[in-house]
Amino acid sequence: MVNDKDLIIRSNGEGKIYSIDHNEVKDRYSLPIVALVEQHYPYIKKEMDKENFNIPDDEECMIFKEVVHIDKVVGFSAYKGSNGQEPKALTLQYIYVIPDYRSNNLLVKDIIDTISLDRYVSIELPTHFMVQSLIDHDLAKVFDDRFVVSKIPFSVPMTKFSDEEKEYIKKEYNLPDPTGINRESSIYDLEYSAIVCPALDGSNSAYNPDDNSTKSLEDGYISDVLDVDDEYFDAMSKRDDDEIYTSKYFDRLGDMITNNIDAINELLS
Repeated sequence: MVNDKDLIIRSNGEGKIYSIDHNEVKDRYSLPIVALVEQHYPYIKKEMDKENFNIPDDEECMIFKEVVHIDKVVGFSAYKGSNGQEPKALTLQYIYVIPDYRSNNLLVKDIIDTISLDRYVSIELPTHFMVQSLIDHDLAKVFDDRFVVSKIPFSVPMTKFSDEEKEYIKKEYNLPDPTGINRESSIYDLEYSAIVCPALDGSNSAYNPDDNSTKSLEDGYISDVLDVDDEYFDAMSKRDDDEIYTSKYFDRLGDMITNNIDAINELLS
């Protein structure tokens, strides 16, 4: 538990924002997240360490925001640019709130505040808890007791390319290095605790990490399990079924979309 006297106070209720000029390309991601927290918010870093909330020391962001509850700085969020051609597009990399101040809608407030700055926002690899918060505040809706469609899109960094897919991407997309590519989707599976990206061609093709003939960038994709989701939602064992990474699964997803298309369009409009 954090002692109140250790908390930074913002009497006007507005959190401080550190940002980088997006026109300065060389400085695009030069705000060191861990160093900022250690230097300015040691009480937050202490709570992060207790919970094993780890961020790589070299991780950097473009915008670092204080998360404020009433007048107390109780956490932070970090954003990076999600589109090199569109400086107003941001991806939420991390958000952390000290335990005593959770359940105060601070995730949703932070996202809405960022959007109000005339920004387009997506969330990189949200936890199951984060998605549930979006549902609770009408920013997302559950269909078929399993699939979530969210007004705030989700982002998945693509990092596990086979050698075959790397060569394919180089030739097909003229990208010498596929590092840094993200896929975006508005769909989340509560059973698997995963972002789900339908196939780019609209088919039921599925990426299987054990099959090098499938393509993570183009086929239907299911994001990896996050440690926190495995701990609290038993996410890994729930994937031990006959649908994971199969066309059968994406047929199920396609049926959900077809059967609820009007409600989905209304939600996303």
